[in-house]
Amino acid sequence: MRITINWRWKTGTERVRSNTNIRLRWELIEDLYWHITAWAATDNAAENSEASRDYSLTTGIGWEY
Repeated sequence: MRITINWRWKTGTERVRSNTNIRLRWELIEDLYWHITAWAATDNAAENSEASRDYSLTTGIGWEY
């Protein structure tokens, strides 16, 4: 299993923005992998208040040769 976490934090005058990424990967059998990736972004001073938070979740299967 491989776990990767990336986190960024940006601030300015009264503005807070962050980006977080996490990726989990498991080897099911030799060279065949299943992975799940999630990310989130926030901005307390976004132009559209409904767009101040954004999330995503992705899964997939991969093969290395």
